[in-house]
Amino acid sequence: MRDLAAEASVNPNTMQRALVELEECGLVITQGTLGRIVTEDKNVILAEREKIARSYAAELALKMSELGLTEEEISFYIKEALKK
Repeated sequence: MRDLAAEASVNPNTMQRALVELEECGLVITQGTLGRIVTEDKNVILAEREKIARSYAAELALKMSELGLTEEEISFYIKEALKK
């Protein structure tokens, strides 16, 4: 744990909390004395990916709405960005 924290330049307690959170999400699995591994469960990975994507989309939509943009304008800018 300390080596991993040092590599990431964070406090070991911060690293421990991050790993616990990843375990709670199901992205990391503890295998007793063998340590931790990243899950290969595609359903867990896809669910977390969707959760993150929805969060990003909601944040972007909110910020663009705060600019006074309409739904159509927001859609236009997003499509333009995807073309690049």
